[in-house]
Amino acid sequence: IDSTNNWALDRCQIPDCLPAVCVAECQSQGRGRRGRSWMSPYGQNVYLSLAWLFRIPTDRISGLGLVIAVVIVRLLKDYGLKGQIKWPNEVLVEGRKIAGTLIEARIKEAGSACVAIGVGLNFNMQPEAGIEIEQPWTSMMQELADSDVVDRNDVVGRLITILVEACEEYEKLGLDAFLPEWRAHDICVGHKVDVLAEDGCQQGVVQGVNAKGGLIVRQNGVESPIYAGDVSIRVR
Repeated sequence: IDSTNNWALDRCQIPDCLPAVCVAECQSQGRGRRGRSWMSPYGQNVYLSLAWLFRIPTDRISGLGLVIAVVIVRLLKDYGLKGQIKWPNEVLVEGRKIAGTLIEARIKEAGSACVAIGVGLNFNMQPEAGIEIEQPWTSMMQELADSDVVDRNDVVGRLITILVEACEEYEKLGLDAFLPEWRAHDICVGHKVDVLAEDGCQQGVVQGVNAKGGLIVRQNGVESPIYAGDVSIRVR
């Protein structure tokens, strides 16, 4: 497939078919945030997107990326791995990236939005497949080298189950229900970061996240939230 998120966004045009999920063996145009490509070698990882119609105020969609990062941490915990979260959409193990999310919304009407929830999870990526990745990375099989063999279908099944449960919980309770877990695994809070945007780079210290999923950064004594959009951060 070109992209599981493209498939999910297409399904957003047919609300009666939702929710719907797509799992691919590879992607020819896999992508992450800010248009970055997502390495998608055949048969080595998990490439999954869930199309979900949320009947909530559209300004609440901004916190969904944080929720999905928490979901991935829960999944890894089921296999004995301790996940770390880097705002807004990266999950790491021992400081190395193991998963990322991509949230893309199509607003249907006031009070509802159809969302493509994309998850890329490194399951058994081979070194040669990840040679172009510009940051340290790892995979489940690499981290579980001394454990029993884990079945990728089992991982996918568990992921779909907890994604659905999390979407239902998010609709009812909002981001507050997930923030304690986020804070327990947040690797940014208290650290100096570079805030990278199209108009340049600024430095600040992370104070946490707000109720809408924005990252609170103190710059020159002033705290202000930043939202994912076209912004990314680099922990110093």
